[in-house]
Amino acid sequence: LPNLGIVSSHNLKSAALTIAGMIRATYDRAAIKNRQYRLVFDFTENTVWSEYLVPEEEGSTNEEGEEKEEESEKTAEESGKAEVIAMGTYEIDDSELLEKYSLPAGVKLAGLESVHSNGEVKEGKDFILFLPNGFVEKSHIHLQGSGDTVFSLEVSPLTGNTRVHEEYTPFAKEGE
Repeated sequence: LPNLGIVSSHNLKSAALTIAGMIRATYDRAAIKNRQYRLVFDFTENTVWSEYLVPEEEGSTNEEGEEKEEESEKTAEESGKAEVIAMGTYEIDDSELLEKYSLPAGVKLAGLESVHSNGEVKEGKDFILFLPNGFVEKSHIHLQGSGDTVFSLEVSPLTGNTRVHEEYTPFAKEGE
């Protein structure tokens, strides 16, 4: 029988490297396509995917004839997030490098900390924002393997580089 600890450790490292690759690909696509992107983390489904912003046309309306801008602002307000909100809708980027990724057996999303979050998010959905000017939100993604094994991915805001720590690494907002 295979040693499940070794398999879980391999799956954890593989998941960390895959997500690091998705971060790099999303960062690059935001700059190349000159679009706002976000990498979405679904803690319930244990999945990660990339989305891009499709801006609304000026003065466009929804089915009720109301301006869409008001609807988008309300949605952003209700989310309780303090991020830069651009008006429009997000669509999944299903290019080869950014296909929806399900974490492997024995690995789960344990937490996401970012500049816009109010503490560590551990349930529901959250995201990391990528701007077309080459800026990505400073963030930490925490993955948990079997037992107490945790990897933290630290995303650099200016370069989009991701450092994988083979331990839990706390997040510090600027000035802390």
